[in-house]
Amino acid sequence: MTDRWARGKKKQPEKVGHLAGRLIAKWKGQTQKQHILYQTLWRQIVGERVAHHTRIDHIRRGKLVVLAESSVWMNELTFLKEKIKIEAKNFLSANGISIDDVVFKLGYNHTGRE
Repeated sequence: MTDRWARGKKKQPEKVGHLAGRLIAKWKGQTQKQHILYQTLWRQIVGERVAHHTRIDHIRRGKLVVLAESSVWMNELTFLKEKIKIEAKNFLSANGISIDDVVFKLGYNHTGRE
């Protein structure tokens, strides 16, 4: 088996900054512009307090998928689901995005850098 570093032109590893930029641009098949729009709308829908502990993961086939940072926030979102669904439909439809349901998942690791 030949070592890929030993063949002809040596390909250097990609710098993390460049890789991160490309990944952000392709985040879940959405453009960076869509991601920023979704997070801005999410803050308007739920307010700063809730948005600080949650974020939109994606919107696909009429389903808004939201990530929460803990099971406590998952529980809180469950109690607020109908209100969030109504507000989300209003805000997102005004921006040409149609949703039928809201789903909450555990998995948001808030770093405080957003």
